[in-house]
Amino acid sequence: MTTVPDMLRNSIMNAFELAQKDNLIAVAKITDAAVERPQNPEHGDYASSLPLKLAKPLEKNPMEIANVLAQYLKEDEILDDVVVAKPGFLNFVLSKKWLQNQVDQILAEPKNYGVTNVGNGKRFQVEYISANPTGRLHVAHARGAVIGSTLASVLKSSGFDVEQEYYLNDAGAQIDKFNRSLMTRYMQSLGNDIDMPEDSYPGEDVTAVAEKIRDSSHHRYDTSNPKEISELGKVGIDLMIEGIKEDIESLKIHFDSWFSEKSLFENGQFEKCMALLKEMGFVSDKDGATWLLNTKLGEEKDNVLIRSNGTPTYFSTDIAYHYNKFVKRKF
Repeated sequence: MTTVPDMLRNSIMNAFELAQKDNLIAVAKITDAAVERPQNPEHGDYASSLPLKLAKPLEKNPMEIANVLAQYLKEDEILDDVVVAKPGFLNFVLSKKWLQNQVDQILAEPKNYGVTNVGNGKRFQVEYISANPTGRLHVAHARGAVIGSTLASVLKSSGFDVEQEYYLNDAGAQIDKFNRSLMTRYMQSLGNDIDMPEDSYPGEDVTAVAEKIRDSSHHRYDTSNPKEISELGKVGIDLMIEGIKEDIESLKIHFDSWFSEKSLFENGQFEKCMALLKEMGFVSDKDGATWLLNTKLGEEKDNVLIRSNGTPTYFSTDIAYHYNKFVKRKF
């Protein structure tokens, strides 16, 4: 499908050729008439600065060039008005009648209207939602889900090779916190009178997962055994992810990839990425922690990569994740 900017570019090129034939503009060669959205919507729907670019080769005032082109463009059926603005802009106001007529075309081609190939098969990744698997999705996540899915659909319809990805934060401090919360809820579901830790996830979704584990398995986890607590947590995370997928499916959203943060550590990519930063001279150890020297990159302060207790920060895992995206998977 031809886009509105393409239609306007063609109209401008035709107007330029007609003006040359009528000897109103000197002969010159142009390869493209740039059309863009004006920053101020009061200046119209679209604008072109071509007269400014032609001023030097034509040795003519850009306002004069703009006025000549405007005479021809005002006859265009897709335009209600063409306004010449200083120092030499062409501002376009789309025809209301033409816009109304597009509704019939949209209804006639509900699936194909607006489809273009401007992306030309270029790979494009849209990563969205990516909520921690420590609880079910809420309304804010749903909003992000709809926006992300819509963006992916627009890109696909524009000819891009789109991959939709959900990044699972299934490693780190938030998972330890979830494991503690789940363990407590699990013990409570078995009749133990204990309080939730101060630093915990108190939501009902954690309680529901604990009760589901209790009811669906004859095995009783030994909550005094660290290995059993870890296993309980894995089962809980899997159930939470299962619930998240159900929520996403109810929105009719499909992800091509579910990327596990944990995999960055299991396959050694996190360590490799940190070693690469160190090799490049961007890492320093101080105060018992490992820091990224952002100040070397022009920022105001450095950032912690590895805390003094040995646990990675969100910042460091995000670096490794994006290294995987751009270097390993070449997005």
